Amino acid sequence: MAATTEPEAVVSPKDEPLPESTSSSGVLEYLPLADKPADSIINNADTRAICRQVRPYFCSSLSKTHLTISQVEYYFSDENLRHDDYLLKCMRDNDQQAVSLSRIISFNRMKQWKPKSRIVAALKQSSKLDLIENNKLVKRKVPFIHPDAALGDSKDVDDDSVDGGVANAAKPKLTPGPSLPQKKKELPPGVTKNMLKPTGFEDNYAEGPVKPEEASVDQQLYDPDKPFIERIELAIQRFKQKRRMHEMYSRVFGKFMLYGGVESGPRMFGAKPSPAEMKEMEAEELTRALATHHVPWSRQDEQQWVVDFDGVAKGFL
Repeated sequence: MAATTEPEAVVSPKDEPLPESTSSSGVLEYLPLADKPADSIINNADTRAICRQVRPYFCSSLSKTHLTISQVEYYFSDENLRHDDYLLKCMRDNDQQAVSLSRIISFNRMKQWKPKSRIVAALKQSSKLDLIENNKLVKRKVPFIHPDAALGDSKDVDDDSVDGGVANAAKPKLTPGPSLPQKKKELPPGVTKNMLKPTGFEDNYAEGPVKPEEASVDQQLYDPDKPFIERIELAIQRFKQKRRMHEMYSRVFGKFMLYGGVESGPRMFGAKPSPAEMKEMEAEELTRALATHHVPWSRQDEQQWVVDFDGVAKGFL
């Protein structure tokens, strides 16, 4: 076999940029095995480091379509499936060994080839893969037979594989094991996935033990030196943050608050802070920024108002 060009001999694009008139074949002259087909260059383990060095030129030479096809074909290759337990679990879910295309696209290396419509268009050109069920599932054209899997019984032999009365092939099988569903669970009308998650209002719900850092935050939020109205507003918002308020719960909770003298309105700072902004906020600042329930300061008059949680709850119910 011919010796492969050493990485040190490769010219870095930063040191010697390619002229604008350079053709795609000129780009591949920077790579070992330049006289090989594009697929062999992409999949050759010895050249991956080289490809990264000339990535800007490499990606302009070999279209994103070819790179997308190569990546997905590798996922479904014999080489990868022999040790990819996760993908095998997905393939065990159905007889066609098909995997949800959305699941494939969620892989980190596939995110650079989005959107999904472009990935679908690329995979339709693959000679090794098929898209089925309205492009929702992807599978191999030639089913995969795991080396450790037992061959099927005689009744599993395909009629097309019998030549002269002698069976020369058996139904492909995967190694036994758990499977991952490839289709989303159908929900009743009007029910969303989030509505099935725990809300914190279940009869058997109990909050976990308070961590030391949480206890320190609580001491600062509910400092006795603060006015009671400030402390109760913070407590209401903190309670809401620990519960999943679906529309039904939110309506009942709002009526309960209003019955107890707590009014609701827009957030103090208008729109909800972005995730980046919330990370930079202190606990009290974040709680106030998200708060929508407020107690008018006029209600701190103990001659007119009293704090009676049990009485408000009984009266409301």
